Amino acid sequence: MTTEKNEQQQNITQANQLAEALADSAWQMTAEWGEFAKSSIGLPLTQALDGIGLQLVMSLGRKSIKEHMQFISNARKYLTPASYWLQRAAKRGLVDTEQAQAMREQMAALAKRLDQHAHSILQSSNEAQAALQNGEIVPADNAADANKGSGESPSEITAAHR
Repeated sequence: MTTEKNEQQQNITQANQLAEALADSAWQMTAEWGEFAKSSIGLPLTQALDGIGLQLVMSLGRKSIKEHMQFISNARKYLTPASYWLQRAAKRGLVDTEQAQAMREQMAALAKRLDQHAHSILQSSNEAQAALQNGEIVPADNAADANKGSGESPSEITAAHR
């Protein structure tokens, strides 16, 4: 169980580092744009990327697996508008092709890391639920709810962002 917790902590830490790097990169990139471009594309792009990191930070320390998974799912969902605004910036010539591609690759790496974290949480949750049913562990707070997750499987979330 300790190994699973370490893996989960490593996944969330790496996801947060990727989210911060993306948000900082977008901030630096958009700071050079004119006022109209900043307000129409730069602001929503940076807000979406900052939102990912915010959701990840808010997931930390949650006792309920369901709550934790909801924040992870929310972080994952912020990738859609971020990707949209990056595409708009590239299409309008605000970002060169190489820079846009590098950011897309970072977003894909972040999505993969979030999916790995979600799978790890769900796997440990399934194992905990099985142990509970076998009488191997005593139920804690809302043990029955612990296995429900976010309502969307990581693969469904991934498919929505391809």
